[in-house]
Amino acid sequence: MGYRDDYVFGADFPQRRLYARVARAEQIGSGPYSRHSYEFDAVDVEVSSDGGFDLLFDADDQRHFALVRVLTTEGLFDRTFGTVPQPGYWFALDIAPTGGGPIAFHAQLTATGYSEMSRGTLQSATFLFSDDDLRGGPERGPEGDGGGSGGGLLQEALRLTEDGVPVVAVAVDGFESARSGMAKNKKKNRINVALRSLGAAASVDLDAAKALANKCEFPQGALAQAGTIWSILASQPSPHAISINDVGQASFATLLDDNLRPLVYFDAGWPVVFNGKTAPRSPPTPRAGTPVVISHWDFDHISGFFRFPELRQAPWIAPVQRLGPGAKKIAAALAGRGLLMGWSGTSISLPWGELIKCSGLPNIVNHSGLALMVTLQSGKRALLVGDANYDTINLPNSSFDYLAVTHHGALFKGVVPPPAASNALGIISVGRGNVYGHPKAASIAAHTQAHWLIARTAGTRKQRRGSRTLGP
Repeated sequence: MGYRDDYVFGADFPQRRLYARVARAEQIGSGPYSRHSYEFDAVDVEVSSDGGFDLLFDADDQRHFALVRVLTTEGLFDRTFGTVPQPGYWFALDIAPTGGGPIAFHAQLTATGYSEMSRGTLQSATFLFSDDDLRGGPERGPEGDGGGSGGGLLQEALRLTEDGVPVVAVAVDGFESARSGMAKNKKKNRINVALRSLGAAASVDLDAAKALANKCEFPQGALAQAGTIWSILASQPSPHAISINDVGQASFATLLDDNLRPLVYFDAGWPVVFNGKTAPRSPPTPRAGTPVVISHWDFDHISGFFRFPELRQAPWIAPVQRLGPGAKKIAAALAGRGLLMGWSGTSISLPWGELIKCSGLPNIVNHSGLALMVTLQSGKRALLVGDANYDTINLPNSSFDYLAVTHHGALFKGVVPPPAASNALGIISVGRGNVYGHPKAASIAAHTQAHWLIARTAGTRKQRRGSRTLGP
């Protein structure tokens, strides 16, 4: 028995209607026809419509929360549902075990995280609004037509069946239908969908969806002063070394003292079930009360909250970002205990480094979060950036002795930070066989050409998987 046994990979796929925020959009492979992975942070529509938000974010209630990962091409999603998902877009989703839509993977929240996975189909995706709309900017539909009024199924023709049920004719190139009540016209390559059984666009409660999205704001009572954050981090002695922990396809680093005891955690990730097979058999053993700094609110950087109870007894320093329902659940639990400290100001200088505020667009959590520059007792410097593009890290004319490579070795923008000496060590936190194809060869090449010596926690034919040490 081990931590991998917490995952279920063949659960029953539910028929479910969800309100969901796009948390991640990533190209898999290369070329114009490559597939994309779209991940939605979701919650049941009927609970949202009831307005029972306090119950929804109760720490003991997991059954209403899910992640949905849709795997298709960008063009096919656009032609079918009328828009291309972008981080910060909100949708109404219908998922079902079978049907004619794109492949959808469903991950159910349990007491140990998003640990139960099943495979089915996405039946409908209705664009509702974006995070920018909620901030008071001009409302945008997928075609710039004003919010959620055109972003569901691509409506090309509307008629009535003989019994009066409205039917939408939808262009669905290449899909094979396995749902009763659908008649495929092969000549015109369309599927007629009876809205009696599939009617997200006809039944969305936009006010309820907006109320939910507004409830997912970062907890206002958890906004912290710079002095509070400084006192928590500055009270820790200068780190002796940094462990880039092997947590599979996730991110979890530990700043260590001379006796290799934890001082600060940077990110607290654990794989969601989509990448559950990358989880290690011997995970880290966090120490209760050790401060946590998170780079951003992606689940592979925060799911240790569910997996490791010790982390729920520690202060979390986090960027103030727009959240989806599942991320807000974690934020609400920490804020309710007085353990969440949100930071949206400028960078904060520390006795042993700097907490850096990344400069990316606010709706892109990867690039608008926090990074950490650490000066070890030896005087050597390490840079931990989470998933941020290097061009969002404002450290001009800086070189480093150690680097935690950005975004698990994914493609990135910006110039690779220069090493202080040739063949300085850069570590990729990554799980072998992950669903995103990380690390990318182009990313490894860019770091190697910048004279970094690259290793990875997943291991290679020459090195076994495991945690890696930066320093002393």
